[in-house]
Amino acid sequence: MRVRIVTAVGIAALMLACGGVALASARTQPAAPRHHSYGTVTGTYEMEGGPIPGPGKQPPIRPLSGTITFRAQGSPPVRVHANASGRFTVRLAVGTYRITARSGAIRGPGLNSCVRPDTVTVRPRHISHLTLVCIVP
Repeated sequence: MRVRIVTAVGIAALMLACGGVALASARTQPAAPRHHSYGTVTGTYEMEGGPIPGPGKQPPIRPLSGTITFRAQGSPPVRVHANASGRFTVRLAVGTYRITARSGAIRGPGLNSCVRPDTVTVRPRHISHLTLVCIVP
């Protein structure tokens, strides 16, 4: 009988020791990575300016198709395509992004990559609406 009690006490002590080590180990583990919050950026890409179509007339605003690139510091760039009507939508992690856009429809030195505004701040569960404008002479 004495052997059973000693064995039971020994097993209990061993379980407590192992449990304490497991608990201490769990406390020192780094926190699991937090799930990034995301937002959505949607909008149009268009061109203003260009050759004047006639006396007293301004050229119309025209949609541009092309590639829009969003860059946040420390993250790889995210590219999205604007279709023939100039529309695009992209889901991005929360942060501030620098925007560049390129279209094959715009030719000339320094003109194939132009966009205003040039930054956007993405907030969690928020939709940001942009009109990206390329102004050409």
